[in-house]
Amino acid sequence: MGIHCRDQIKEITSSLGQTEHADKSPKLPMSPSHSNHHRRTLMFPSPSFPSSFLHVVDADIVSDTCQNAAQRDTTLNLNFCLKVLGEDPKSHSTDLQGLGIISLNLILNNATNIGSRIVGLLNDQTVAPDVKKGLKICQDEYSEASSSTKEAIDAFNSKDYDTTNIYVSGAKDSSSDCEDGFKGLKSPLTAENNSFFQLTAIVLSITNMF
Repeated sequence: MGIHCRDQIKEITSSLGQTEHADKSPKLPMSPSHSNHHRRTLMFPSPSFPSSFLHVVDADIVSDTCQNAAQRDTTLNLNFCLKVLGEDPKSHSTDLQGLGIISLNLILNNATNIGSRIVGLLNDQTVAPDVKKGLKICQDEYSEASSSTKEAIDAFNSKDYDTTNIYVSGAKDSSSDCEDGFKGLKSPLTAENNSFFQLTAIVLSITNMF
């Protein structure tokens, strides 16, 4: 092989070695746009939420509404509101209008239950006559409260919140009028009256949120 050919082979070999060395050099970082594209893909995968997560989200309306209501009315017990609204499964998949209907139905059911308890106490021979006088006052009060609440439900369904307030305010007074009807005697309905008062306070706060 001639000297000239050997020199050409050396030049070719040297050139190939430089190419391999260049391939092993560190790669340049991706451009910002290319890098950001991959970050967005990683940070925002297709959403797939378990049912338990959805229940937590739905429950927020109960918490938010009760906290808002308690701020509007300092006589409203926040824990009471969270408990009574949270116990109804429908509360976790509704809106504010739906919570209002649920709360109004709680008032109506509560008034009916109190009425039944009053009848039982009136038929109890161990209850003192003076206490029964107070119970009869309560019976009239809660009968009127039931009628007022039915009117309030109709008004609320029609989104007539002012009229709803009038009827619910009248029903709310029934609890205090019942308690006062015992005229200093120990009332057997104190717990029921307090619960009824709280339920009406919830509705009044909700109607004022519209």
